[in-house]
Amino acid sequence: MNNQNPWFIEGSSKARLVTGTPEPEAMMGYIARVTSKDQENPNVDRLLKYCAKHGHWSVFEQASMTVEVVTPLAIAVQLLRHRSFCFQQFSGRYEDQQEMAKHTADLSAFQDLFYMPEEARVQDPKNRQNSIPATDPALTDAMWSTMSTSYTVALQCYNDLLARGIAKEIARFVLPQGVFSRLYLTGNCRSFIHYIGVRDDEGVAQYEHCELARAVKSVFSNQFPAVSQAVFSNPAPLPLEIENQELRAELNTLRAEKAGRP
Repeated sequence: MNNQNPWFIEGSSKARLVTGTPEPEAMMGYIARVTSKDQENPNVDRLLKYCAKHGHWSVFEQASMTVEVVTPLAIAVQLLRHRSFCFQQFSGRYEDQQEMAKHTADLSAFQDLFYMPEEARVQDPKNRQNSIPATDPALTDAMWSTMSTSYTVALQCYNDLLARGIAKEIARFVLPQGVFSRLYLTGNCRSFIHYIGVRDDEGVAQYEHCELARAVKSVFSNQFPAVSQAVFSNPAPLPLEIENQELRAELNTLRAEKAGRP
């Protein structure tokens, strides 16, 4: 199979469609109308928007797609936590890591193998799971110098081990988490909605994972334009959120009434 689909590139990562359900939104709409007298109705945009708004998520499990991604290993490890996807990942047991150099075009890659951030980020003093851009440009230069040294030494050690006859599955242990990896992920529309929703979230998800999620989101929007518009464009509060807001308002009213009693 020769995949000619375009890459969507976001900083540290890129993604492209491999395959998917033909006419996925029409399929989901058809299945959603299983009890309707007009199941053949081709107008599905409003129906899918209604289903998303009211949490009828089973509808979005009826179509799927497979996406290819290239991302740093540290981000690939985070991606694998999304268990609703099925994965296949590049294996350093069977293939020399140098093969990844064929897949890092247009990414910020040192020696075509290792991720190099475009600027330094420091720990957010108010949020331990967030980082913020460094204000001192010299820090970026220092970061590049240190990381490039580390990457160079790691690659030299890796190649030396292979030259000595050490198995690839052992030699790969010297490679850092910044080495690029390649994965295929397959999931239904609902799985992608959840993934994009929780990972395209700066200040909560790692910035590089936000970039990967945005690349995947571009693929998703091409495949599921109506769903993407319904879910990711000013989405309405979920029913549980509305219920919580109403409960808080009711509690505030009761407190105010209690405070006003003699």
